[in-house]
Amino acid sequence: IVSVITPSLNYKDVNMHMLEYFVNKKQHSGVYVSVNRPFSHVIQTLEAKNIDHSSIFFIDCITKKLGGEAIKKNNVHFLDSPQNLTDLGIILHESTTSKGDGKKKFVYIDSLSTLCIHNNMETMQKFIHYLTGKIRLWGINGVMLSLHEDMDPKLLSELSQFCDKVIHLR
Repeated sequence: IVSVITPSLNYKDVNMHMLEYFVNKKQHSGVYVSVNRPFSHVIQTLEAKNIDHSSIFFIDCITKKLGGEAIKKNNVHFLDSPQNLTDLGIILHESTTSKGDGKKKFVYIDSLSTLCIHNNMETMQKFIHYLTGKIRLWGINGVMLSLHEDMDPKLLSELSQFCDKVIHLR
């Protein structure tokens, strides 16, 4: 389980580079939790970068909150709000433990710092503890992306405890 903290200027490039690595290079399947950008925008960006998204299940936490249209598809679940961490945990559990394609799996959170905007610190600490424990039980890889400028020092110390590695990009 890795937490990647990047400056906001590099966010989009880092995000796409890591997804390209997991999906195209390592050929893993995964769950992508989108808190920053609507599902439709993420798909457009992946296609523009030639990143295969057919083996990714998306959990979109922002489209409904913004009043966007949640078009029903097999590879996406739309949550009502990024504040709904209980439902996020349930959907993550269902999507990672369902029978898959035999590929190694990953969970990718984009981004923890945005989740912090919508949830208080105590709630986020509990969620990160829960999530990292579940990822370990599921035996899969986990990546949590955060923006350097928005990182709370207290949350950073929590990440250091629960993640195997915290990578600070400059």
